[in-house]
Amino acid sequence: MITNSYPMERRRREEARRRWMLAHQVPAEASSVRVARLLRTLATGEPSVWHHGQRVAWFAIRIGAGLDVDLAQLYLAGLLHDIGKLALPAELLAKPGALTPAEQTWMRMHPDLGAAVLPQERSLGLVYAGVRYHHERWDGAGYPTGLRGEAIPLAARILAIADSLDAICMDRPYRPRRPFSVALDTVSRAAGQQFDPALVEIAVRALAKHPAPPRPAGPPAPAFALPLAATTPAFIN
Repeated sequence: MITNSYPMERRRREEARRRWMLAHQVPAEASSVRVARLLRTLATGEPSVWHHGQRVAWFAIRIGAGLDVDLAQLYLAGLLHDIGKLALPAELLAKPGALTPAEQTWMRMHPDLGAAVLPQERSLGLVYAGVRYHHERWDGAGYPTGLRGEAIPLAARILAIADSLDAICMDRPYRPRRPFSVALDTVSRAAGQQFDPALVEIAVRALAKHPAPPRPAGPPAPAFALPLAATTPAFIN
């Protein structure tokens, strides 16, 4: 007899979400301390995701440099965009091959899980939007909410491009890294479908001559020593 594993998988996901939220419920915590703690948790808990976030943040602020966007918040959103992945099963992040449909459902939880543990303050609204909506697509086929076009927050549209550029240039268990020129071409061909076409043009102009982000740094300072301003590079403060 074949059993239906969907209810079991759903309960497992709900339990993972519950534990993740309980672990990060500190109502009286100051926003700067909460952000610093999340950065430290990411850097020490999943270094590969932390280093990816640093590169995504670097790409993002270069794409957003001439736009009406807060670059400090955009940089922070880049660092934290995958924080929700820490709530996922470790074997899922380390899997060498393609994900099964059930595993894809798990993976698609990470934007909501990440946004849920951010400080709920208007001053960090751009960070929240970037973390929650960076997997939305211009054509409406993304997740978690299926937003389309300019209904997707600007920060999330920028991060979507930055995230894909770095992902294409990363080594994967199933393929070697690809040259940055290939990454730019891949993103350009997805303009108007996956990505905001106007932002793709800006990204190509901004990154064609300076494609290489700096070498990723180690974990940030302990939370008690890291105010919010210290999470952004000096040249954009």
